[in-house]
Amino acid sequence: MLEGRDAGERTEAITIAGRLMVKRLHGGSTFADLQDGAGRMQLMARRDALGEERYEAFGDLDTGDIVGIQGPVFRTRRGEVSVEVQDFKLLAKSLQPLPEKWHGLKDVEIRYRQRHLDLISNPESRAVFELRSRVISGMRRFLDSRGFLEVETPVLHSIAGG
Repeated sequence: MLEGRDAGERTEAITIAGRLMVKRLHGGSTFADLQDGAGRMQLMARRDALGEERYEAFGDLDTGDIVGIQGPVFRTRRGEVSVEVQDFKLLAKSLQPLPEKWHGLKDVEIRYRQRHLDLISNPESRAVFELRSRVISGMRRFLDSRGFLEVETPVLHSIAGG
C-alpha cells in the first residue's frame, strides 16, 4: 500500500477500530498505538488537524478504550506506517485500567486468573492460544471426517453428574 512512497505522503482516508494501547504526547501532536486482532497501528493526532476541542477530547481517551479512527495512512520520517487522525469516535469505554506498558502482566497468578488481560497484554500468550485453537480445530475436522463423535465428560468434577 505504501511501497515506494516518501515520508509524509498520504493515501486516501481509511476507517479502523481497535483498543487504544499507549499514548505519547509531543507538543501539539499525540501519538498512540491502536491494537486489534490483526496487530498494532500507530496513530498521530495533531491539534491543528482536529481543532482544539476535538484534540483535547482525544487526549482524554484512556488506555484500553475502544475507538474508531478515520484518516489517511502515511509513513513517518522514521519509516513507520501511521494513520493521521482526522476524526475519531469512542466506541466502548474501558472501565478498568490495563496493565502497565513497560512491565506488562508478569505475575503468573494474575495471568492465569485474568486471561482477558493476559491476552490483551502479552502477544506471546495470544499466539499460544491461537495455535491451540487451530490444533483443536484441526483435530476435530480430522476426527469428524472419519465419523467420530465428540463426547464431553466432566473430568474436573469431583462427583459425576448427568
